[in-house]
Amino acid sequence: MCGARHKKVTAGWTLIEALVAVAILAVLVGLLYVVSRSAIKGAQVTACINQLAQIGKALELYTGANDGFYPSQSWFGVHGKPPNIAGFQESLVAHGLPRRMWLSPADPYAGQDVDSENVNHRVSSYAMTKKLFFAGRVTDSGAFILDPSRVEQPSAVPAFYFDTFLKKDENAPKGLVRWSAMGPRVTVLYVDGRAAAVPFDQP
Repeated sequence: MCGARHKKVTAGWTLIEALVAVAILAVLVGLLYVVSRSAIKGAQVTACINQLAQIGKALELYTGANDGFYPSQSWFGVHGKPPNIAGFQESLVAHGLPRRMWLSPADPYAGQDVDSENVNHRVSSYAMTKKLFFAGRVTDSGAFILDPSRVEQPSAVPAFYFDTFLKKDENAPKGLVRWSAMGPRVTVLYVDGRAAAVPFDQP
């Protein structure tokens, strides 16, 4: 048709369309990151619980062969002597527990030098509770031994839990807060051998 004007249609994105597409991709990547982090964290907590359960089984075997007592190498410093955590761990190797089981996959400080209340070198991701220390007693020979049979309600008293730190926080009343790399829940091994993840403030 004479005089008709034809417009040339060009395929392409406008700037607004491109920005919208980029924004959608950014949201999807963010969601994927959150989901993957959550899945990794969940797997780490599960592995941590399994490791504590293995520690519990090794302790059961050890106590069964040693009159019900935990290893004589003290986890705590007693009578001015430094704690012998490595010796305690070594006592369980013969009962099928590798030393690496004391380092949790959820612990970013495993095997590193850290500022902690008990030991500076983190040879264990788990700490023994003071309640178990008070179940100890001194033998006739003067040795200090841990006697889990003296613990009342062994199903409710933690033996070990995922270690936590006191960290500086200017907003806290005392300038310090209790902090865990595991977040709002930590893993616990009870005296009866049960392992679980519990709210952070329970241990």
